[in-house]
Order: sequence, then C-alpha cells, then structure tokens
Amino acid sequence: MIKGVIFDLGNVLVDWDPRHLYRKLIVDDAAREHFLTTVCTLQWHKAHDLGVPFKDNADRLVALYPEHEALIRAWGDRWLETIAGRIDGSVALAQRLKANGYKLIGLTNCPAEQFDDICSQFGVFDGFDDIVVSGVERLAKPDPAIYELTIARAGLAGGQLAFLDDMPHNIAAAEQHGIHGVLFESPEQAAAALDSKGVTTA
Repeated sequence: MIKGVIFDLGNVLVDWDPRHLYRKLIVDDAAREHFLTTVCTLQWHKAHDLGVPFKDNADRLVALYPEHEALIRAWGDRWLETIAGRIDGSVALAQRLKANGYKLIGLTNCPAEQFDDICSQFGVFDGFDDIVVSGVERLAKPDPAIYELTIARAGLAGGQLAFLDDMPHNIAAAEQHGIHGVLFESPEQAAAALDSKGVTTA
C-alpha cells in the first residue's frame, strides 16, 4: 500500500526552463538556442545541482567564453527568472494528498543556493514532510544513493512510495528501489496514474 508520494520540483511543481530567462536576454531564437546548447548547457548546469556554487562554475565557463560573461553570470544571478511560475494543478494535488493522510516528500535536482528563495517565492513545498535537495546533499538523480536517502528520510519502504517526475531515466532509477514511478505529463494525468495505483487523490 502506498503511504507517501514523492514530488519532483522542476516541471512537476513549477514551470522551469532556462529559456524563460534567456528570452529576455537574447532576442534572436537561433542565437539563444545556440548559446543554450553550446555555452550554458544543461550538462554544465549539472554541477550546480551537485552543490558547486554558481560563481565558481561561472568563472570556469567565462574563462572559455569571455565574450559571453554577462550572459553566463545571469544564469546564477537571475536564477529565479528561469521559473515561470507554479503548476497550480500539481500543488492542488499535493494538498489533496496531504489532506488524505499521505506523507509528502520533495526530491529535486536543484542548486542549494537558490532553494530557499524558490520556496519563499512559490510556496510549492508548503506542508511537505521533508525535501531532499541535490545541491545540499551533493547527490543528484538518477544516482541510486539519492533514492536510498529519500526512502530513509521518508521512513517508509520503497514499495510504500510513489514518485512523480518528468524524466524517464529518473523514474526508471526510482523503480529499481521498488518505488512506484509515475512519469509526469500533467496534474490530471498524474492524479489518474496515482489513482490506478490505489492512491486516493480526490
């Protein structure tokens, strides 16, 4: 029986995409995509999720691309602008689950430096029992160790937990620990998937 639900943050509880920020900074679509796929890439960003400070990671990249210094440093300086807002249906789903007696756990690949500001501005983890933040733990999905830590912090067995995440490889890694995975597409789809697993979401 599922007794707890784990929620990812980006693109489950909030609408996260670096393009939300960089549309303001690079008007030309092609130039923006080139910058985000060759300079400030998601691969480069993974260091932030593992606890590397924005400034240190930016310094290394600026050394390679000094002509883009302002754009590179904007990634950390204006991080909250990469989030367009809450996904209200997901927040409402979490609130219903809490009211129905389920334990709520956050599991997010997120820079430690900005996590408190994200919580303050968007409030998506209000009422959660615990939150595992990659940048704090210096572990990131899909590392098996972060799922082991999440299970321990939840105080439940893997089979008593369901996990909502938008990345198939993160879901697959969770399922290796017995967690019931739900690949998130929308709040309505996620609720239906949880219902099919015996979770009361209404």
